[in-house]
Amino acid sequence: MDKLRKIRFEEISRFNEIIKSPELILSIICTHISNGGTLVTLAEDWGVSFGDLTNWLHEDKDRDRRYIKSLKDRDEFGNERILKELRSLALIDIRRIFNEDGSIKNIIDWDEASARAVAAVEVDELFEGSGRERKQVGWTKRVKFWNKTKSLELLGKNLKMFVERHDSDKKFATLEELVVGSFGEDESVASREVKQLNEPMGKTDNKNSSDSDGNS
Repeated sequence: MDKLRKIRFEEISRFNEIIKSPELILSIICTHISNGGTLVTLAEDWGVSFGDLTNWLHEDKDRDRRYIKSLKDRDEFGNERILKELRSLALIDIRRIFNEDGSIKNIIDWDEASARAVAAVEVDELFEGSGRERKQVGWTKRVKFWNKTKSLELLGKNLKMFVERHDSDKKFATLEELVVGSFGEDESVASREVKQLNEPMGKTDNKNSSDSDGNS
């Protein structure tokens, strides 16, 4: 119990020392979080209680407002990072990892975008001979990229470039037909068309046949 009290006392002492410069510490916290960091990691790095930090941030309206804004900024930062990754995968030019003679560049010479687009690198050493005569004569390198088509699809969806259409064998009216049918004088016509499309085949014909028999 005494050990726990000592640890807690040390945490409080460090925390009180940190907040002696409130504007500076608030700026550090907000900048760290806006750039994708967390309050948990800061608390661990500083050796203070996470609860003490959050209570300090929320007990003042201005500190609370700036902290919440930094959380929103972090979401935007994360979204941009994901988009950056997708662009690297979708728009990669594989020639960038090759030398002019067609050999693959040393991996440390790849630019950042090319490195992000590579899913795996396999290297097989080639040998000739056996026993003491066995020696390496070369190697085979295989570079596997992430799925470019899938990356383009995800990027296009994020940019709202594509409209998904779901085809079905069932004879239902499309959303476009329903929307058109909700305007003006065509409303009753469209309603009859939609109803007919949803009725089982033959139902309309049977009804018309009955009516004809009755009239005759």
